[in-house]
Amino acid sequence: MRREEMEVDFLAPFLAQMGDPERLTRDQALLLKEQCLADLKQRLIDKANLIQARFEKVRYSTIDSVTSPLFLLLLIILSERHGQNATV
Repeated sequence: MRREEMEVDFLAPFLAQMGDPERLTRDQALLLKEQCLADLKQRLIDKANLIQARFEKVRYSTIDSVTSPLFLLLLIILSERHGQNATV
């Protein structure tokens, strides 16, 4: 089914929690709005935390690979060259 043809009622879960009223009072509508916004905010926080965790995992795995003996040798060579250039 194409995306345009799919009808998704994003409010359905929130309305179900309210007992699926046929009409909403102003207070119910405001409550519904607040619940939807709170849910959206929580989902965004969860996604941000997931992205951060993945970033940290990649960052730390990169650090582990960077501390390999070959990389340490490269750092020593570069620091020696830098020291030679600094005294010239």
